[in-house]
Amino acid sequence: MLSFFKFPRELRDAIYRQYVTFEGGYVLNPETNRMRGAVNDLPVDLALMYTCKRVAEEMKGLPLKANTLTFSTFYPPEHRVHAGYFHLAMRELHGNLDAFVCLLPRRFLHEDIQAEITDCYPKYEPVIEMMRTKRDAHREVIPSGPFGETPSTHRSFIRFVLQTLSFYRFRFNDEFGRLCDNAGQSPMDIARLIDYSPAPWAIPTQQEVEEMLWLLYGTHTFEEDASYGLWDNDSNPGLSKFRYSAVAVAIRFLESVTPAHRAQIRHIKLMEDRESVSNPECHALGLIPFCRENPLLRVERHISLWRNVFLHHTAYKTFFDRLRFEASLEANEISGAVALWIMEALALGPAGMPSGSFTLVLDGDGDTRCSEIFQTVVLRDAAWQEAMDECYSRGILPPQPWAKRRQNPRSRGDGPGGVAYEKAANHSYLYEGFPQAIRDIVNGTSVVRCNFDPGEYEDVEQLIETRKTWTLAEWKGKWYERVTKSFEPSPPLPSWKDILREFLLE
Repeated sequence: MLSFFKFPRELRDAIYRQYVTFEGGYVLNPETNRMRGAVNDLPVDLALMYTCKRVAEEMKGLPLKANTLTFSTFYPPEHRVHAGYFHLAMRELHGNLDAFVCLLPRRFLHEDIQAEITDCYPKYEPVIEMMRTKRDAHREVIPSGPFGETPSTHRSFIRFVLQTLSFYRFRFNDEFGRLCDNAGQSPMDIARLIDYSPAPWAIPTQQEVEEMLWLLYGTHTFEEDASYGLWDNDSNPGLSKFRYSAVAVAIRFLESVTPAHRAQIRHIKLMEDRESVSNPECHALGLIPFCRENPLLRVERHISLWRNVFLHHTAYKTFFDRLRFEASLEANEISGAVALWIMEALALGPAGMPSGSFTLVLDGDGDTRCSEIFQTVVLRDAAWQEAMDECYSRGILPPQPWAKRRQNPRSRGDGPGGVAYEKAANHSYLYEGFPQAIRDIVNGTSVVRCNFDPGEYEDVEQLIETRKTWTLAEWKGKWYERVTKSFEPSPPLPSWKDILREFLLE
């Protein structure tokens, strides 16, 4: 071994790197939570490091520095129902909290409490004002969110409102507690849930899921709840596949290794190749602490359009409903699904993600049809929203109330406010900043990019000029008129129906 050290350090380093580098890097086996070679599926070989102390010192950290770590969505056959119940429980938790806030009486919003909330969530000041000025005697409700913000931001806002009011509950002579106990017809104890905040990117055990259901429903056990919410009466929960996101798998791995080992990682690739549970579009928020801990870490999250993003538009609860009602991918539902992922990725920076640490890749799965979809649907809808906003600001269209303009039926909550404002819904509105987000993607200046040609942004001024005589009703109604009303994947990808069938057991 002594003769080896006669080589210059630069040559030894090259030998070390050649030894530890795997083609394609390392991939995680989620069943064992261990890394293996991406191409040959061999275990990581570190034998050279153990030949002597000097080699070990010179190779320290090199395997993790030299290889990209790849994580994919995780389907655990024996725990697929647990994943489904976790998804259901998270949805019910946030839906009930949202509905409860819609019903809060205005007298709870003392001036200093209102200021404390709006200081933390200034974009929600109009919502707080709606809550403060509503008529309690008529049980008036406010519309449910997210009011143009990302759903994760809205969920955070809802929880902060309730936590703030709970902190000051001594001012309300136990009225807040009584209201929590009698909120709606749900068996949930709202007071117990205000500070209950499981991470949406968790991979819980069966016991943790059962404890969660018990906390949410009181008398429901894991087995007793087997037909609730996720599946129709004619469906079998054992036939559905539920997956955890690649981010969830990566976070579990990162939490399992030491900070010293995490500091050696340079590149992580997340393959969101299938739809997963519990609002996966926001899961990258859970990566922020690791990226802040390791400024050299670069995370690239690939999200399949056909097998993930496009599936998020569905209004149906079950995979069986999708097969019954969705013959093809409807054009009018595409932009809402794409915008959700884009805007959640853009929210990472304000939430603390270091600049340059994270990239979201919209993955077309090699299908050129994705370029057509992006150019004729997503770009068109972004320009349409921008054109309508310009028409409002220029007085071409009558100004719209703040909440009415932002009431998007794709993302409205299950609370009573969503139903109350159904007729005011505006499908042509997606999120605040969505048009600029698409401009940045097209210009290559965004943390979001496409692995297909995104095309060129539409001429908004021309769009306004050719429609300057339209009424607001025409703008809203003609939004649904499409050259191509639905899409199918191109071969060799399977058909849309067959993609939906991939989420069912044989």
